[in-house]
Amino acid sequence: MDSEDFSDKFQKGQLGDSIDFIEWANTYQHHIALRAEVQKLLVYVA
Repeated sequence: MDSEDFSDKFQKGQLGDSIDFIEWANTYQHHIALRAEVQKLLVYVA
């Protein structure tokens, strides 16, 4: 499953709370935050 589907299911409590899932959720949230920051910075470059 892709990270977006995983995140949705994880947030709904459908996958449990194994350490691997917690790490995946944290990594995906970090990715989302970094991506938003890059998008914001690209506005200034363009």
